[in-house]
Amino acid sequence: GVSGNKIQVDGCKALAEALKVNTSVTSVNVDGNGIQDDGCKALAEALKVNTSVTSVNVSDYSDPDLMKAIDELVTRNVQLKSKPSDAENAATKKKAEENAPVVVVQVVEY
Repeated sequence: GVSGNKIQVDGCKALAEALKVNTSVTSVNVDGNGIQDDGCKALAEALKVNTSVTSVNVSDYSDPDLMKAIDELVTRNVQLKSKPSDAENAATKKKAEENAPVVVVQVVEY
């Protein structure tokens, strides 16, 4: 991960651009990087098109609106991954819904 590497805004923007086309990364930890508003906005924009990321840690960031947006996008991704296919029977679908993962985005102010 890039936690604590002080990638700042430009590094977060570069990471966000990569996430727009990456389908294998499932977890992003940018804690302790000083990503500020612009970096967090770039990350949220990337998550609008990225459906593979199911965990994001931006705990050194505190804008409630951006945190909510990121949380909603990550939750959407989790739901997409846990959605059963049409070919599965009703019992399998019910079990998949009961076992859907939970996403927690933690906001810590320093």
